[in-house]
Amino acid sequence: SVSGCKDRTETPASAPNTEVQQELELTRAALEGGDVRGAIARAFALSEAHPDLVEARVLLSSAYVLDGKAIKALLEADKAIEAKPKLVGGWVARCAALQGQGRIEEAVEACQKALSIEANHGAALKNLAQLYGIQKKWREQGETLERLKSVDPDSSSVRIAVASNRAARG
Repeated sequence: SVSGCKDRTETPASAPNTEVQQELELTRAALEGGDVRGAIARAFALSEAHPDLVEARVLLSSAYVLDGKAIKALLEADKAIEAKPKLVGGWVARCAALQGQGRIEEAVEACQKALSIEANHGAALKNLAQLYGIQKKWREQGETLERLKSVDPDSSSVRIAVASNRAARG
C-alpha cells in the first residue's frame, strides 16, 4: 500500500486556531483509522473553509489516493506544493497520486524531491522502495530499504522487505 502523509512534525503554521488544529487531527485520525470517506469529507471541508491550509490539502490528497481517486489526489497535492514547495508531505502525496495513475518515473521523481527536503522521511522512503520494486531496480530498492530500516529499526514489515529484496538480488 502507498504511504501518505501522516507526519505530525508538519504542524500547520497557517492554522489560525486550535479548532483548526483539532479538525486536522480528527481528519488524520479518520484517515489512519481507515475511515477514508470521513477523512475526505473532513479534509474537503477544511480546504474549503481555509484555502491556504496546505496541510488539509495534503490529507485530502492522501485520502483520495486511498479511495482510488488518483487524479483528484494529484490535483490536491499539486495545490499544496504550489502554495508551499518545501512541505515534504505535498511531495509524498504527489508521489502516491502519480503511482496511483501508473506514472512510475514521475512518482520516483516526486519521492526523490521529498527526500531532498527531508532525507529520512519514512513515508517517502517506503514509497520509493516500493516504486523501485515495481521497476525491478533491486539495488536501489535495497539501498532505500536500508535507509528506511535505519529510520524505523523495529518495523517487522521493513525487515521482511529487506529480506525479500536480498532474495530478489540473489
